[in-house]
Amino acid sequence: MNIGEARSRPYLEPVYLVEITLGNSGPTLYLSERNISAGGQLYEAYLKDLSGISNQAGRSTRKIPASPVQIILLNDEFKTYNYLAGIGDTYPFEGAGCVIKEAYMDDSGSASDSVVLFKGIITAVREIGLSEFTCEAVSMPFAMESFWRQGVINLSDYPNACEDLGKTEPVIYGSDILVPALRIDWGAKTTLVADIDALVTSIELSDASRFPASGTLIVDDEEINYAFKNGNMVSGCVRGANATAASPHRAGADTGEKRSRYDSLLAGHELQSVGDIFAELDGHLLRVTSGVTSVLEGGKQKLRATRQVGLKPVKDNIGLAEASHTHGSSTTKVYRPASASHNSLGNVTWSGTDSNVIDQSDSTYLKAVTSSVGLYSGSVTVNFPAYTGPQAARVYLCVSHHVELNYPGVNEYVKASANSVQNTLYYYQVGDSSRTTQKFDVTIGSSVPASAVISFSSDSHVVTCQIFEVWLEIESDSTGSALSGVSKTGGLAATRFIDRFHAVVSGYKDPDGSYGGQGTVIERPDHVIRHFLKTRSIFAGADIDLASFSQAGAAYAGYVPAGYKLAFSINREISPWEFLQEAAFECRSALSCTGGLWRLTAVPDASPAPVKTISGGELAKGAGGFVFRKRDIQEMMNSIILRFGSAYTVPGTRSPWLQTLSASDPASIAKYGELSRTLDFECVRDTATAQSVLDHILLERKELHITAVFPVFWEHFDLDPGDTVQIDSPLFGGRKLFIEKVERASRAVCLIEALEWW
Repeated sequence: MNIGEARSRPYLEPVYLVEITLGNSGPTLYLSERNISAGGQLYEAYLKDLSGISNQAGRSTRKIPASPVQIILLNDEFKTYNYLAGIGDTYPFEGAGCVIKEAYMDDSGSASDSVVLFKGIITAVREIGLSEFTCEAVSMPFAMESFWRQGVINLSDYPNACEDLGKTEPVIYGSDILVPALRIDWGAKTTLVADIDALVTSIELSDASRFPASGTLIVDDEEINYAFKNGNMVSGCVRGANATAASPHRAGADTGEKRSRYDSLLAGHELQSVGDIFAELDGHLLRVTSGVTSVLEGGKQKLRATRQVGLKPVKDNIGLAEASHTHGSSTTKVYRPASASHNSLGNVTWSGTDSNVIDQSDSTYLKAVTSSVGLYSGSVTVNFPAYTGPQAARVYLCVSHHVELNYPGVNEYVKASANSVQNTLYYYQVGDSSRTTQKFDVTIGSSVPASAVISFSSDSHVVTCQIFEVWLEIESDSTGSALSGVSKTGGLAATRFIDRFHAVVSGYKDPDGSYGGQGTVIERPDHVIRHFLKTRSIFAGADIDLASFSQAGAAYAGYVPAGYKLAFSINREISPWEFLQEAAFECRSALSCTGGLWRLTAVPDASPAPVKTISGGELAKGAGGFVFRKRDIQEMMNSIILRFGSAYTVPGTRSPWLQTLSASDPASIAKYGELSRTLDFECVRDTATAQSVLDHILLERKELHITAVFPVFWEHFDLDPGDTVQIDSPLFGGRKLFIEKVERASRAVCLIEALEWW
């Protein structure tokens, strides 16, 4: 007999069939309330009672896990065991797989087809007595928490890891995400304890513990072979190894171990693509154009550098005879002044010559000192040669300013301007002396000489101003658009090793065409959730209701022009249940696991047709069986701020949000007052998706909708979370409700909890 036909016959009695597959390769127990043959299998009468079977799917909510199912078994003699519980000493009940089915018996004792109500794991055996004992079981979604394993950077799998030990191997879905790479094999890094010249052959390091007994150091641009290591001292050094130049290095200079490769981990799986690569130094990202490539090794995506990567500040070597000097490429030029002149206003004494500000020497300067009480000011004008280029440029100036006397309430300052663009520095403290290089953008006409004016003034102070250097720097691309300038530095430019790599990546790719197209990135929500269930958890394809996932996917494709998209990196420890519920919430969906089968329901903006109408007379407790309540006002939202798009800056932590959206409903605010909430979306980066979901949440949460709880007999046992029903009641007749929870109150009664559609 078909299960649907059986449920339509109210005189048939439902029975439970329990299957427990014991641990340690033990047997499967087939148990029921009486000896029953169903589906060709004999079920023995060891089941006394069970309770707590429920399935739920929150609409735009994240529900907490249900309580364990309680299975009470008779502790009678079983096979060669005096008590059924005794078999657990050899074949544990704890950890055993548990399936609970339902069938219906007719008067002749024949069983109908069965349907799975529950699939899970027995977690505990309690209250063991001579007559009975209790097994507690949790459903598979909650059981997967115990079996969930995330890859971790450890010395067993990554023997050369150090900097990122304990971090989680990233799992990435979606397109074009900038993510940090984990340092799994970067070799040793330290610094020099003291300055060294180009000849020294014994070098003290701050920490040599991770360096090999002999090898090669990299300091700035020099490679140094060493033969011995004793504590933090390396000796037997051969300077200028491997065709590099021996040179002096400063204390504190970054020092690294030369290796054939330096590896970083982008993801614990293959990525669909790896795009631009960046190096991080002091929180800033600089594009890497060579020396680092993406490799797939052991099924994991890595970045591989061929040498210890360092960055060196730029030192421009402009000659005194040059009007301009090309640095780095033909599109970057540094201009020195063609001439300079000073203007004294009677209260300024000049020491030095105007040429001191154009000699490209950081040790010479033009000095001005105010000489008497009154308004003191002076200025130096520098002129640059004409050039052809973009309208934008940068003027750099290096000055120091010293206040000899202090009178409260008065001002003194150094001011620089170029073609009417001004940069002003104020100083107030007695004896304050600082030397600084300032830069500011100016607008200069093409092919017109540029000029910069450096002036200083004081209301009533004696002021010393030293002007060291002034130069003009222009960087442009082939179209003439202004680009960022390069810094001019003096003295020895020491190499700084980078902190880590970052890369723009797209996550998992479709392996066989099941998730949007073979080789394409997996990003549609139903594809992401289904792939996660199959590859990252304990579930198989048979555990997923493909029909419901396909229906949800069709809805996502139509909600916005480009369809819904998820994109995220799991780079910290998570709860898989909470993550899946979060992902469903962020694509306005309900995710449930009914009878061990995952269902995904995309919630539309308007209620669908109900699967059935339920009247009071059909309820298990008669016409008065409907119990209604209104949603708590704390659950409402009529003014929402949504933050989304994680900036994955630091592995293993929640990162800042890159984007923010807001939505509100004036009518609801006028009616109830402003009920504001801030929501964080961890799985969404696409603005169109975020806006669509935000609008949907506001639509659903701006009013106080009703919740209905009502008991039904077995003819309604085919209802599942996510279904829509209509109720026939004098109070709220005609209302449509979305089923959020189905719980077996007893063998013949289900308790339904449903939320009103808007």
